[in-house]
Amino acid sequence: MKLRLIVLFIFVSVIASAQSENMKEYFDFQIIQENQAVPVIDHEVTLRRKPFTLVIILKEKIGVLTNFSVNPLLYDGFSHGKSLEKILEEPDLFMGMAEYDFNPEKRIFIDNIAAHYLYYDSEKAHRFSRAEIKDNIIYGYRDIDFFQHRSYDPIRKIENLQYDILYVVFMYMEYDDDWNRIEKQSDFLKINFR
Repeated sequence: MKLRLIVLFIFVSVIASAQSENMKEYFDFQIIQENQAVPVIDHEVTLRRKPFTLVIILKEKIGVLTNFSVNPLLYDGFSHGKSLEKILEEPDLFMGMAEYDFNPEKRIFIDNIAAHYLYYDSEKAHRFSRAEIKDNIIYGYRDIDFFQHRSYDPIRKIENLQYDILYVVFMYMEYDDDWNRIEKQSDFLKINFR
């Protein structure tokens, strides 16, 4: 019995170590739908036109700019490793939108450039529906039941999304003393709806 417990402990430790080593430098992400993690294969995921949850996994208290778009401009640039300056004529437009903490409206904005600023500072200050900390890793869960075009569209249920594809990009950046942008990590995701 004691040997089984030791073997089990070693197995769990190896799995936990491998998972933390597989995490990217500053952040990672997952998609959950109907209480199941949906596999992301080659930066693509297929979802039903139903509510889903974007999980942003953070190694520390930072914010990740997250853009949802029907235009592949940012997605194509990020997928080819380009900087914002190489993708956008005005890269400073890729910035966080003002929105409430705790995602009370359970929505995403669809916009060609503007991004959500999904951050975690504390239990009382974050832009996720809920957040938890496990083994010093922050898991921010953003429930997505609704969508809205940023400037003109009413809020609509995700079931009424008229697009078959959403392009999602993620970026963590810092600024130096002269306010020059330093892009630390980016990622991208193509959501296919069926």
